[in-house]
Amino acid sequence: MKLEYSGKVIELFPYNTLTERDILLSSMNKEFDLDKIMNILSSCIKYNGKLSKSEKILILYTLRSISVGEEIPVKFTCKKCKRINEQGINISDLVTSSNIKNKKIVDRFKELTDENFNDFYEGCDELELDEYEKVFNEAKESVTKFNFIKECKCHSCFEPQLFDISDPEYVIENLSEDSLMSIYQTINDLVFFSHYTKDDVDRMFSFERSILISLLNKTREELNK
Repeated sequence: MKLEYSGKVIELFPYNTLTERDILLSSMNKEFDLDKIMNILSSCIKYNGKLSKSEKILILYTLRSISVGEEIPVKFTCKKCKRINEQGINISDLVTSSNIKNKKIVDRFKELTDENFNDFYEGCDELELDEYEKVFNEAKESVTKFNFIKECKCHSCFEPQLFDISDPEYVIENLSEDSLMSIYQTINDLVFFSHYTKDDVDRMFSFERSILISLLNKTREELNK
């Protein structure tokens, strides 16, 4: 698929079982380094330019969406009624393209703050206070925005709960819905009960593997009736 925003085009390809296993191995070692994970997924990403931290997070979530699914399960206790909720966060809408009209504003593809405004607007230190606030707000509204704050409502009292999904550890841990053990169990089942080899399963996209093991389990249940 093509990830397109603000004039950028990044080609992405679903990751397979072997790559997903490498991601899980890295997570087991508590290595939540975005660049290392991006390197593991390098064969799935076609883009030669520099990427900000926000863009790397966006790419990882998009790869997760096309490889595993676009909904991440979350479990939380409602802050109001204290009920335990199990829901899903949709990760398909995480970026809003820029609409810059001021030629002096440069998009840096990261969150704009008072501290880094000079990166987006050269000479901002020379602006008068009123002009500074005006230009800052204009830049804030017009540059690329990444939407990593997601909302879920409690099933019982409908109280909104906000989740910040931009933490690298959270991103990396949610690139798979499996554990290493469950992946090896799936490989064993597909090899033992079907005509697939281990290499066949390693080359399968994650969603293909999930579909096939689901069908296999259904067939086994029907045969056992």
